Amino acid sequence: MPKMKKDGYARISKTVLIRRKNGMIENISGQTVHILDVGFKKCQCDIGLEKPIMIPNTHLEAVA
Repeated sequence: MPKMKKDGYARISKTVLIRRKNGMIENISGQTVHILDVGFKKCQCDIGLEKPIMIPNTHLEAVA
């Protein structure tokens, strides 16, 4: 399995839920995200919202 790299892309492979500003809860599994920073257990990712979110490394798989 390829490692996560800064400024790379990854696909969300497991269930990740986010709450929007209007109160709706959305499942974003299967989407491709842009990795902004890589940590030991979590990656900071941009999914197109106004701010980046932290996603556990176990929920991501690298896209070549």
